Amino acid sequence: MASHLSGPVYSTNGFAFGDSGTEITYIQRGTVSVNPASLNATTAADTSITITGAQTGDTVILNPPTAGLTAGMFVVGAWVSAADTVKVRLYNSTGGAIDEAAANWSYCLIRS
Repeated sequence: MASHLSGPVYSTNGFAFGDSGTEITYIQRGTVSVNPASLNATTAADTSITITGAQTGDTVILNPPTAGLTAGMFVVGAWVSAADTVKVRLYNSTGGAIDEAAANWSYCLIRS
């Protein structure tokens, strides 16, 4: 029989999904300012951002603002490179430079 949860769920010992799921010990979500460097045509670059509480090995979900990115700009990936430091790699697929504006992005950190 399926269990359904409503409202916040609190646990000091983590939680796992299913009979043999990986235990989730920490989840953090919020917003962070991202100001990517200008990217020349068909190049990628990493931008470092500070997310207090991030630890190496955490899974990072990072989403650009609702307005989206400039056409031709893509998020390649995001990862925790050091404590409290997340890197996001962007790629410019166009034939010209793009200077993406600084904006608040949403994030979620998951630790297991």
